[in-house]
Amino acid sequence: MFVQKEFPNFFTFSIYNTLINYFIKRISKTVLFFIVIFLISCQYRKEKIEVGYIFHETTGHTEYLLINSNEVPIKFDSKSNKIALNSLYSLNPSILYPNSDGTKIFVIGHFLQGNKIFMLEHWYIKAPFKEYIVVDETELPHKIEIFERHELSISDFRESSFFNPNKSNLILKNFIK
Repeated sequence: MFVQKEFPNFFTFSIYNTLINYFIKRISKTVLFFIVIFLISCQYRKEKIEVGYIFHETTGHTEYLLINSNEVPIKFDSKSNKIALNSLYSLNPSILYPNSDGTKIFVIGHFLQGNKIFMLEHWYIKAPFKEYIVVDETELPHKIEIFERHELSISDFRESSFFNPNKSNLILKNFIK
């Protein structure tokens, strides 16, 4: 006896094919999402690191971390502690320039190695630190006196549109070690 197999008609096959493709794409997007999240989370060091901060006054890249005796260029993450980041950016040049060689100003946070992004949690300056004071601005090259300091003051921070040291509730002793 001859048995005829019934094949689903094209419409039924199309519905099955559409459902299968939908689930494959849905699962693929979900799996891809979790893979991306996992890779991003793996790039941040799990532990906090504490490294020297280097600042170069230049038209090129200006911020570096001193990691294993190497200057590593960085950008600060937008998720960084705002008070810490803004206060570091507002530090007067008379304090920043002489102490930004990686041995006096230190940053604490998490480092995203792949993109060279640093999520700043806190920073501090080691005492004693130096302050440059220009004695005579009319004379070139400028005459500079170097003072050794042991404490920061509110006047060591510049006011800007994103930071006001007088209204920021800075606890200055937290920025000195």
